[in-house]
Amino acid sequence: MAGTPPWVPPAFFAIYAAAPEEIIYRGVLLGVLALSVATTRSRWARAVVESGALLIVSVVFGQVHLDWSLLNAVTAGMTGAVYGIVAIATRSLWAAIIAHMLYNALIFVV
Repeated sequence: MAGTPPWVPPAFFAIYAAAPEEIIYRGVLLGVLALSVATTRSRWARAVVESGALLIVSVVFGQVHLDWSLLNAVTAGMTGAVYGIVAIATRSLWAAIIAHMLYNALIFVV
């Protein structure tokens, strides 16, 4: 991206990776795994199902990033858990997308 303003690469990376990953992992996968929560009245059972779904999706998200390095996979799994918690707590995929975009942009800045 030679000749582009310095803000373009982090903005491109932040948007390019964050939005599709959040839609797939927190939107589709986490949503499908936690669907049974909607019909569960027990608060404890909902927490167990959501936690299990969050753990599974975070591990899968980390494994997808294993091609870079083991450290990257572990970091991706942990940040994936944070994005999942954000999505669950706010009941909004947009909040997770924005958190992911900010993290990706921060990687470029630091």
